[in-house]
Amino acid sequence: TRNGEVVRRVVVYYHLEDGSVAVNEQKQENSGRVQGTLHRRAVAYHPDGTLFVPGDFRVGGQVKLSGLTFHLVDANAVARTFMKKSLGVEVPAALPYPGDESDLRHLRAEHTTGLG
Repeated sequence: TRNGEVVRRVVVYYHLEDGSVAVNEQKQENSGRVQGTLHRRAVAYHPDGTLFVPGDFRVGGQVKLSGLTFHLVDANAVARTFMKKSLGVEVPAALPYPGDESDLRHLRAEHTTGLG
């Protein structure tokens, strides 16, 4: 948690064939919390009533679905290619996941030592 917020690693799926969106949490062993689907696949709308479109899902941006705000930190190769070829959008490099200082210290130690 950070400032009362819980950082959860999720995968956001946007389905081009019908414009639906799903959000699934990546399961972590022994986390002590319920994990899985955070937004069941369905067509999703912005608060103003407009539909979400592929361009709404950009690295560095955020989307609000099912009352939760998701900060987008990366995109897979397929999404990057689609954004560039179809929308003319260059997707920026991946951003670090938000986390508390202990997570960051662990990641720095892992990177420096090669141990996990």
